Amino acid sequence: MIKIYEYVEKTLELAKEKMFYELNVSEKDVLYKEEEEQGGLFKSKKAKLVVILKDDLIEYLKELLLDIVSKWE
Repeated sequence: MIKIYEYVEKTLELAKEKMFYELNVSEKDVLYKEEEEQGGLFKSKKAKLVVILKDDLIEYLKELLLDIVSKWE
């Protein structure tokens, strides 16, 4: 199963810094989607990163393909 990480901070830069530090990865090791949530009357704007490690995705796809191929045999 693929693990999805989420980071919410005041800015996208802060969210990226936290992601790189906590996961101990570089930008080439992850796939991420950036989202900015608009603040309301009393809420500030927030930035959100939804992150998947490329290694996890590759491993998941390998297992999926092996499962599909094994059913065709």
